[in-house]
Amino acid sequence: MNVHPHAERPIAHGLSRRQLSSDYDVESTVPDLPGYMRTFIERSDLVRKNFQEKCKLDIAYGPLNAQKLDLYQTAASSKAPILVFFHGGAWKGSNKECRAFPAQLFCASGAIWISVEYPLAPDHAIDMQAESAEMALRWIHDNAASFSGDQHRILVMGHSAGAHLASIGLFRLLNKNPELATNFELLTISGVFDLEPMMFTKVNDWLRLNPQLILQHSPICSIPAKSPPLHAFVGGDEPDVFMRQSLDMTGAYAKRGFASRLTTLPGRNHFSVLEEFDVQSGPLQSAVLEFIRRT
Repeated sequence: MNVHPHAERPIAHGLSRRQLSSDYDVESTVPDLPGYMRTFIERSDLVRKNFQEKCKLDIAYGPLNAQKLDLYQTAASSKAPILVFFHGGAWKGSNKECRAFPAQLFCASGAIWISVEYPLAPDHAIDMQAESAEMALRWIHDNAASFSGDQHRILVMGHSAGAHLASIGLFRLLNKNPELATNFELLTISGVFDLEPMMFTKVNDWLRLNPQLILQHSPICSIPAKSPPLHAFVGGDEPDVFMRQSLDMTGAYAKRGFASRLTTLPGRNHFSVLEEFDVQSGPLQSAVLEFIRRT
């Protein structure tokens, strides 16, 4: 019998290859996906127009063309909390430009919003993507004072594949520098924390995973000895595999004695879940505002 070296990792969730392929094909389960993306793009374009000199675009955090980030500043003079966001897109699509829309609210509330770009598959392997996420977070931490941010108050966020990269990038950083753990918190939306199921889906056509890469780049296998709090969000109308991913991850966190929380967002699918940033007093918006206001 095959046994994983990490007890909290059920082998591909115990599902058949056919079921995994179907359950992780979220684009086929969501009506009007182009409509969601069009709204995110239009709203993000409007934010850049409104912010003008308060946004700094295409700041390089590494030598590759895709290793760039967009920074949306607050009216606060200094020591502003920093919100970092990694976009989704199945590791091969989307971009930082269409994830600016939450800056409208959160910058007005006193935070800095940073949308991160990273090299996409298939031109770049998962190794480079994970390394890029770590590089971005290290750059943000080390350069926080240069854009009036507080390096001791950084909330790392991501959606879907972006939640995977946000997590593995942060864990890589903290496994090398455990003394920085108290400077960060982690918030994930519809995240992937165990890459093994991806090996049995169409995603592997461009990720080209193997067992070694899975163990190396699955956040659930890389939880640092000192880890920041984790708050995982999942849409109530998403395929069950995404709930399983977050359940496994928050469970692994709790097993190690680290603070973790899982929140379901009723009625939300894999893409409408991002609309929760706009819901006043909703769980996702409230979690981010609570982080901003915390002293």
